Amino acid sequence: MLSAGRRIRKAGLTLVIAESQLPYPRLGMITPRRLGGAVVRNRIKRRIRAAARECGWEPADYVVIPTPLVERAPFGTVVRWLDPGDGGGR
Repeated sequence: MLSAGRRIRKAGLTLVIAESQLPYPRLGMITPRRLGGAVVRNRIKRRIRAAARECGWEPADYVVIPTPLVERAPFGTVVRWLDPGDGGGR
């Protein structure tokens, strides 16, 4: 799916969007060990899930590949990064 989707790179993450036949959005995450230990990776995943709920995504498959900036960025910034229509990267 990562090769078939539209890739949007922002300052703190990469968002890949692929078409889906389902009537709701699906979220997947890739959180490599280079982000930190299990506690840090889980914190990043929780922040991304919470921010994704704020976005109001269209039905599609979304894959988020975060950078370490997601852990420290203000929550509003993470929400902006997850918005596919927002061109701003910072």
